[in-house]
Amino acid sequence: MKARQNGGPAAPGAKSQPGPSVGLGGPGTFARLIENLDSMSEEEMAEALSSPEILFSYLVFQRKPMFDLRSLFGSFSLKELREQASQFEIKGRSRMDKAGLIDAMYECYMHADLLPYVMANADERDMVALDRIMNADVYYVEDADFPYEFALMLLFFNLITGFCQDGRVAIIAPREVREKYEEALDILIGLLRETMEELDDMACAAANLYGVIPVSDFMGIYSGWTDSDFGEAEVRKFLSDIPKDVEETQIDYRLRGNFIANEALEDWSMKDLQALHRMDARFPRKLPSKEDFLKYADWSYFERTPSHMRLLAFVAERMGPDAEEGVSPEDVIGEVSFAIRSMTPTEECLEILESFGVEMKSDEEIEQAVFLISDVHNDTRLWGNNGSTPKELSVSKVINVPFSMGGKKIGRNDPCPCGSGRKYKSCCGKPTVG
Repeated sequence: MKARQNGGPAAPGAKSQPGPSVGLGGPGTFARLIENLDSMSEEEMAEALSSPEILFSYLVFQRKPMFDLRSLFGSFSLKELREQASQFEIKGRSRMDKAGLIDAMYECYMHADLLPYVMANADERDMVALDRIMNADVYYVEDADFPYEFALMLLFFNLITGFCQDGRVAIIAPREVREKYEEALDILIGLLRETMEELDDMACAAANLYGVIPVSDFMGIYSGWTDSDFGEAEVRKFLSDIPKDVEETQIDYRLRGNFIANEALEDWSMKDLQALHRMDARFPRKLPSKEDFLKYADWSYFERTPSHMRLLAFVAERMGPDAEEGVSPEDVIGEVSFAIRSMTPTEECLEILESFGVEMKSDEEIEQAVFLISDVHNDTRLWGNNGSTPKELSVSKVINVPFSMGGKKIGRNDPCPCGSGRKYKSCCGKPTVG
């Protein structure tokens, strides 16, 4: 529990620390103001009470200090209690006497989640005021910037009550509400954590699937799939506040201007990112189901297509004694799949296989690996294809640069090692955009 920041004399056994009156002009002026309200015309009173500060003060002016919910409910008339009971749809309220209504209202409040609901709709200024109220026996309003609109909502839900003393507005949170405050904070923090985790997963998935995506496009996906009230400003703040040490945080994305970009592109200039986005823009965005989309939050995820499973079997058969301990064939395919998705040349994909101890002892095995990688390429959602596979777009551009095989460089006019029957320059050796 945080240290109390603003105490007062009205609580039983509490000592008084008088404070200045704020905004109400002192005891005499305040009393005259409230008395004058009763003599005003309806139009004049409506205009005066349009001020949240005056309205709140007017509502608590004749109240007495009450420190628990039963005392607070007991201060209401039978008609007022029935009106409040109707808000909670308490059954049989019309037949209850005042004592029965107090008991029913008390039970309802003890099981309702009113406080977390109100807190979820509070801004930073509201939460600062609420924390001070909840951590004081009696809170005297001493801040000219006090959020009276928020206080009126708390008053409406009976989460606070108030009274006036020597021209000062004093606020009390009933004992039961204060006891529930820490629990409500935990609920709110849990909801916020869930929201942040969902946002983080979706940003990771977008960066891993598309490589780069405009924030505005991401917002369309995020708002369409979640109930979050976060707008673009809040999302940008979250994405820009992430730690910068990728190795320690394992974050797969970065906010780069108007883009969310995969952290593998951290060395790319904005001009390069814009070029990749223009490549994407050639095609309509392919958006999987939410369930399938979120699988890409894991950068090593790969779809279990027949071509992926053939490459997996090839790797599993050839992981020799030099294979890294604890690395499975699935881990290797995850690495290769990400490399293919991020437009890595096939020569480097072969190097990835070798680095994990995949043994290819003949030119025929290397040719088979090239064929399998080419096949996986056509079933992989590539950056620059806006979430589609080359097969879906009827595109077969596999390798960006010529590569060496078994110490012998493939000539541009040689048959392509993928087995298509075409010349290398017209098949896997054909350069892709970017």
